[in-house]
Amino acid sequence: MKTRSSNLSIGSALKILTSICLICVVITISCGRDSTGPQADLAATKAALSAAPTDPTLEIISHTDCLTYGDGDEDPYIPSTQTAVMWEYDGNGNLDLRRLNAGLNCCPDLAFSVDLTDRVITVMEQDNGICDCFCLLNVDLRVSDIKPGKYLLRFEEFVSIGEDEPLECEVTLKGVGSSGMFTAERTLVPWGDIQYPPSGAFIGFHPCGINNTVVDVPDELNTSYCFTWEYDQNQTLKLGQHNSMINCCMDTLYVTFDFSGNVITIDEVDTLSYICPCFCAFGADLEIHNLPAGEYTFRVNEPFYDMTFEFTVDLLSQPLGYYAPFASSR
Repeated sequence: MKTRSSNLSIGSALKILTSICLICVVITISCGRDSTGPQADLAATKAALSAAPTDPTLEIISHTDCLTYGDGDEDPYIPSTQTAVMWEYDGNGNLDLRRLNAGLNCCPDLAFSVDLTDRVITVMEQDNGICDCFCLLNVDLRVSDIKPGKYLLRFEEFVSIGEDEPLECEVTLKGVGSSGMFTAERTLVPWGDIQYPPSGAFIGFHPCGINNTVVDVPDELNTSYCFTWEYDQNQTLKLGQHNSMINCCMDTLYVTFDFSGNVITIDEVDTLSYICPCFCAFGADLEIHNLPAGEYTFRVNEPFYDMTFEFTVDLLSQPLGYYAPFASSR
């Protein structure tokens, strides 16, 4: 009887063990079904963000020309005495920024960068533009590989702000729809309700035989010495100089601008490392910024001809045009 009782106990134990295994299988299958649900998607998103690089990257999407308050190109409107940032986070590591009224060069050549240290996102504004003037622009940026969380978002501006308050704000990046805007008052140029004085810039010259095409000229003038111009609503005048004779070995061309009332004098000086026994036709690009619409007389002192070419233009009625001093003799 004792032996039979022992066998029954072993059988009962086996049945209990089998039942436990079946329950484990059912539980395992049930958990497996949940692995594709919302909780698993959230876990996958968190894992992806955790695996993202710790060093963010910055991309410049686009920028405007110099803003001309009153022409309707401010969206949204920010007074010229303020600078601002609009931001939006997509929940996937991308932080879109719109810099409003950024003080930059009139001929922008932007080279922004970003740094993330101790939960401080710093955008460094750099501009390699060559013009001798500053103005306000809007710039669209995207900073990638930013994890959700609280940060101090700050900007190191290109133009000196003196003792004005820094452009910075604490932001919370927590998912789709996270967005905001912050501003700072500015008291120095180029901010403020002022009219900036005109300034000129030599953009560059083209090699022998290659001319710029600011404005199309008639075919008969393709080989004639002439000036072309294009004036836009941003008070920028682009000047093209075509078929100017110069020594083949010219190093560069130095250009200065003088503004006296409505008379604009342009002096050109070429530099030579040595004089070659030849001459060729070249083209040059010039720009004048902050030039109000009106009638102006241009005097161009040209080094090769040792002459001063003078012409008068009403930029309001003739924003596009050309001047060919030798056309009548051809």
